[in-house]
Amino acid sequence: MDTNQEMKLLGFCGILKETFKLIFSHKKLFTQITLAFIIPLSLIFQANMITSHLLISKIFEEKDSLEPTDFNIYKYSNLKFSNLKSFKWAAYWVLTQIAYFIPILILSLLCASTVAYSVFCNYTAKDVTFKKTIAIVPKIWKKVLCTFLTVIYFVCKSYLNEDFAANSAMNAPQQKATAVQEQLPV
Repeated sequence: MDTNQEMKLLGFCGILKETFKLIFSHKKLFTQITLAFIIPLSLIFQANMITSHLLISKIFEEKDSLEPTDFNIYKYSNLKFSNLKSFKWAAYWVLTQIAYFIPILILSLLCASTVAYSVFCNYTAKDVTFKKTIAIVPKIWKKVLCTFLTVIYFVCKSYLNEDFAANSAMNAPQQKATAVQEQLPV
């Protein structure tokens, strides 16, 4: 049985077993990838959460909610512009979100590229080091970026289709009632 057939028959536990076997057989490489990309990515996520919380509390002038651990995204999900106390702080928040998105995108793509290339080298029995992995990233980042943007496009498209379908379903009874009222003789 060839490798492709073996991979198809693994199942969830088999995939976990192969993942751990791969990581532990190349501890140094995956430790370097973790230190170079995954830890900075995590730190940026944490910094964004703290910054967002502080800016949102400034935007809506919440004096009692200055603890970063109290942040609740659902509390801010249905806000209207009439609740907005300070446009300046809202602008700062938007700018921080844009400034946050760029490093996250870059580090995510670099991380995905290095891990994918490392796994590829492992399964093709090529010798792989962190320097070789980093050297190959400029050659493959365009393909990874195209894949990423394609996935984002389809996720957004499916989300918008679901949202459109939900709005259509909610408006359908109203449209039927209006149509029935128009047909009734006065």
